[in-house]
Amino acid sequence: MEKKKYKVGYTTGVFDLFHIGHLNILKRSKELCEFLIVGVSTDELVKSYKQKSPAIAYDERVVIVQAIQYVDKVVPQETLDKVAAHDEYKFDVMFHGDDWKDSSVFAKAENELKNRGAEVIYFPYTKATSSTLLINALKSLVKAQTIKPIEDIMEKYSMEEVQLKILEIMKYVNKKCRDNDIVYYIMGGTALGAVRHRGFIPWDDDLDIFMTPDNYEKFKSVFASQKGSRFEIQEWRLGSNPLEYAKVRMNDTTFIEASFKENRNMHHGVYIDIMILHKCPKNRIKQSLLFLFSRYVTVQALAERNWIPKSKLQAFILRLIHLLPKHFMSGYFYKQIYRYDKQDMRDYQYCYFITKARFNQAVFPKEMFMEPVEIAFENTKLLAPTDIHGYLKIRFGNYMALPPEEEREAARHAEIIDLEKDYREYFT
Repeated sequence: MEKKKYKVGYTTGVFDLFHIGHLNILKRSKELCEFLIVGVSTDELVKSYKQKSPAIAYDERVVIVQAIQYVDKVVPQETLDKVAAHDEYKFDVMFHGDDWKDSSVFAKAENELKNRGAEVIYFPYTKATSSTLLINALKSLVKAQTIKPIEDIMEKYSMEEVQLKILEIMKYVNKKCRDNDIVYYIMGGTALGAVRHRGFIPWDDDLDIFMTPDNYEKFKSVFASQKGSRFEIQEWRLGSNPLEYAKVRMNDTTFIEASFKENRNMHHGVYIDIMILHKCPKNRIKQSLLFLFSRYVTVQALAERNWIPKSKLQAFILRLIHLLPKHFMSGYFYKQIYRYDKQDMRDYQYCYFITKARFNQAVFPKEMFMEPVEIAFENTKLLAPTDIHGYLKIRFGNYMALPPEEEREAARHAEIIDLEKDYREYFT
């Protein structure tokens, strides 16, 4: 019998709804090692980073994995720390699917394992089959039988279903941008989700990207040339002023937000946001002025879209703005916001102030937004800031820490969601 390259091998997984992809990685792992240890993620671990429990309980998943002929030993995986696992099990090699290969978490672990004499081998991820795809297929079958989703009897659609629809829009935008050399960067919670969750933040129904003004105009031109598209660009601007930001909406869907439910004249389909990333000088006084100008035009734009204030202070500010010469002021402010974008500046930074982020969370070194880098996001790859970790540190501080439970619920944007009906049916 031919001697295998490695003595002790180690691999891990949730192994939820066991499928051919799971079997392949166990088979290929055993082909390379004499003794294969498999770490099965506990229910508590899965819930800590996915914000939901596996469909199959831990004890049952363990029994299933133990029954596989390629497995010599099953152990609980209670933490994602692979170095700690090496300290305990002393394996020569760790096997994993290549869907995690480019992640910062695995890159660090891989280097530390190599320093300890252990190798890391990646196997091709089975894209055609996954536990998530199986779960979504089951949900579709349940829905076809007119039974409401099991996980939340009060909602018509699960968060995962909404996220998949949003991702459908993003895949379209991603392809158009790549095919036409248009640069974008995932930003905000989308960038955070890519790093911390390898996809959407589990409780967030939003996807945001940055474009510079010139890249947005190029995207808009490409989009306009597409006939019979399932999508529409919705531009948010005050009159003839430059763009505030844009949304790519999906037709024949409904995503009505509470703040805009009184506005019947706008598109209310599922969307992604395109935020405009501006150049700004390094001078803090000039940056502060841009910050104030951006805050003013944001509130004014909301006021003109029948936005419903959420506090007495917001209501007071809206009344005050109605008393000001708004067209003159917004026109002047927008010129200032856009004035540096076309200037040939060698020493500049980037900023995005039309957001709830504080001043110090919205100014970034230009080096963070040079050549975009690919990053895994759900079942695809999107473009991210050159230094995504530096960006996230400025924007969120300790970005790997999970927020309190009450803040997670607040991340939901829509009040009425229908992934099969046009929003206009809800206004008749």
